[in-house]
Amino acid sequence: MELTEAIRSIEYHLWSSEEDVGKFLAALIKMHQCKNIIEVGVFRGLTACRLIDNLTENGTYTGIDIEDHRSETVIKFMKGKKVKFIFGDSLIELAKLPKMSSDFIFLDGDHRYNYVKNEFKLSQKLLTHNGIICIHDYYSSVF
Repeated sequence: MELTEAIRSIEYHLWSSEEDVGKFLAALIKMHQCKNIIEVGVFRGLTACRLIDNLTENGTYTGIDIEDHRSETVIKFMKGKKVKFIFGDSLIELAKLPKMSSDFIFLDGDHRYNYVKNEFKLSQKLLTHNGIICIHDYYSSVF
């Protein structure tokens, strides 16, 4: 299944990352030839598909989310690729991953400042030398 076919069925939602974000991250991954990627906050899988599509040949993708909201076409797109999904709290799940095991991490799950800050601290331990951490957005006020 091609990327365009997989993402065509994804209905945009306010929680989704903007299309430009996915394209920008995909360009970073391709430019830096990232091999092992972690994404926190997969949601419907729009950004995940772009990240996976730009991995190096033997690259791996690990997605962490509290729930599975992926569409059937996204799930089909991911089959046969080195994709792993972990369902659970990102702070708990990031702490379980091997140190220095990822060269690209995208944080876009829980958007509260303290949560993102703690995800960032955990992610620093997972990053390889010259690795990249991208944070989509966060808010500092309490609702």
